[in-house]
Amino acid sequence: IEDLTGLPVVGNIPEGVRPGSADAMLFDRHIHAEAFRRMRTNVFSPVGNRQLKSILITSAVPRDGKTAVTANFAISLAKSNRSVCVVDASLRYPKVHTYFDLENERGLCDVLENRAGLFEVVCSTRYPNLSVVPSGQSVSNPVELLDSDEMREVISQLTQKYDVVLIDSPASTSVTDPAVLAPMVDGVLLVVRHGWVRRESLMRAIKYLSNVDANFIGVVSNVTDQGARARLFRVTSRA
Repeated sequence: IEDLTGLPVVGNIPEGVRPGSADAMLFDRHIHAEAFRRMRTNVFSPVGNRQLKSILITSAVPRDGKTAVTANFAISLAKSNRSVCVVDASLRYPKVHTYFDLENERGLCDVLENRAGLFEVVCSTRYPNLSVVPSGQSVSNPVELLDSDEMREVISQLTQKYDVVLIDSPASTSVTDPAVLAPMVDGVLLVVRHGWVRRESLMRAIKYLSNVDANFIGVVSNVTDQGARARLFRVTSRA
């Protein structure tokens, strides 16, 4: 992946539950917790003096496990005593609220259409230091809502209040939403499901985002065989 994209792999998330399945929610195994801790260290490494407050998380194609990565990365950040807010900007098929057992009656759409104030729709979660802005009910004009001064103001207000703001967005080759949001944030993480994405789709996603001068932080390799190797090691160690 690094040779193909020219980007560093900052996360290596082991296989767990397949992305898209009903059980692909929050990981609680030690190997996953350690993987997200390592990803956290890589993303916020002092090398390069990164000052990342707002991060867009997208993928090349659907079903890469992007939202699962976003949710688990947010939990890992919150456990490191950072205040974190996750924004569900996937306005067509929102999922963030399902990971945290939240309602999705009101959210980002209501703020962007001036039906609610931003901090009226911010939801607390069962995790200390972690809040969520759900998407709200689906709308017919998501690109127009996201490509607006109101969305820029949302990001600005949240980055003033929280240490890190993670924005979950759709796949980059499916819709233009990530390309609209990328210039508004400090950095972009691209989730790639191991053995799932064709290189043509991956390079097309990078091209679309590069065209808007996205600041790539790196690639998160998801559903790797690291988990299978760890299980094999435990079994052979007991033999």
